[in-house]
Amino acid sequence: MQRQSSIGRVFLRAAVAPDLPQIVEMLRGAGLIVAGVEDHLGAFLVAADGERVIGSAGLEVYGDVALLRSVAVDGDWDSARQSGRRSIPASPRRKNSATSAARRRWS
Repeated sequence: MQRQSSIGRVFLRAAVAPDLPQIVEMLRGAGLIVAGVEDHLGAFLVAADGERVIGSAGLEVYGDVALLRSVAVDGDWDSARQSGRRSIPASPRRKNSATSAARRRWS
């Protein structure tokens, strides 16, 4: 069984082969390089809203070191989600919690 974490209705999980076309499309939309994504797909995480991949983060792993390859969020999803929230700034405490959580997850 694949391990997943959720944030609301968005699930974070390891990328799988059927996610590749959506990841490539999202990276191209963000102006990022897509060469090599398929070779490193096993080191990608995706954020999924149902079957739709709305974000990805990928590493290129070389032995015991890794390069953060790319991080992208689907611009259409992010814009729709943020409409109506633009005037509500995130509290410093919330930002620090998110940063700490991200550091723990990638450590």
